[in-house]
Amino acid sequence: MIYIKLDSKKEISFLEKLKYKIKGFEIESIEEIDSRLITLREDSGKTLNKLENFLNQNCINSLCISNELLRNNNFMEFIKENKISYYDGKWLFKNLTEKIIDYIMNLKNERLDYQEITVVTNHIDKTIVYFIEMFSQKVKLVNVVTKNEKMFKKLKDKLYNEYGIILNFPYGPKAFLKSDIILNYDYSEDEINNFIIPRRCVLINFEECIEVKTKSFNGINVVGYKIDFDECIKDKLQLLEGFDRNLLYESLIYKNTLPENINRIINIDKIKILSLLGKKGEIKKSEYIKNIKKVVNSLDKTGN
Repeated sequence: MIYIKLDSKKEISFLEKLKYKIKGFEIESIEEIDSRLITLREDSGKTLNKLENFLNQNCINSLCISNELLRNNNFMEFIKENKISYYDGKWLFKNLTEKIIDYIMNLKNERLDYQEITVVTNHIDKTIVYFIEMFSQKVKLVNVVTKNEKMFKKLKDKLYNEYGIILNFPYGPKAFLKSDIILNYDYSEDEINNFIIPRRCVLINFEECIEVKTKSFNGINVVGYKIDFDECIKDKLQLLEGFDRNLLYESLIYKNTLPENINRIINIDKIKILSLLGKKGEIKKSEYIKNIKKVVNSLDKTGN
């Protein structure tokens, strides 16, 4: 794995300056995680040309990029032009679905088996199938909103034949109407806003930063997350200051394997959700509690 950062302020010796001038960057080994760290002194065209040659010669087409470089337009244009992939935290976000829902349930002090969960997706993959199958056995009802119901026929038949569970496929503007939690894996903002979104549901967006345009919506709109991990992992990553924690962990465990294997690793590493993020930043714990109180008050008024 290759990590890359910019450090133009670090004081270096004359010999080190010559070394940077010739090569354009410094490379350090991180033995604890069998990786290398590239440190750039500048983002000039010459330096980036040298970096491009190095990446090509070593067949490197994926990077974990520091926070500073992610905000650097010149560097990110270089990444785009050279079609270099980089970790953005979305793969991990998706694989943390169970942890995220557990976090929400704890803050709202609600039971998972009382929840109606709606999965929203235009495609099917191993991770989505894994979570649908798992939640179908734990919650009140799982709905799947999709443009291609046929993709889910195998899963639908399996759930019914093995567990007697009916997978529901609602459609139309009212498809979300009874949802407590909506897991939006890939619908765009325009697509999501074609539906009536329940006033007090939790909408979790794994791909885009979605804005809910329905004025009556007073629920929780999640567009990001923050994690914490075990001290032993922090010790391994001491050299990697200035990198987003989500991206670091994603780069450590990313692999093409079954989602149950990924979730086993996540549990072994004692990954915790520190907070969830909305469009305006961190969603405060009081927001979850506030949401619950409104439900209680509305029930009181009806005399139920």
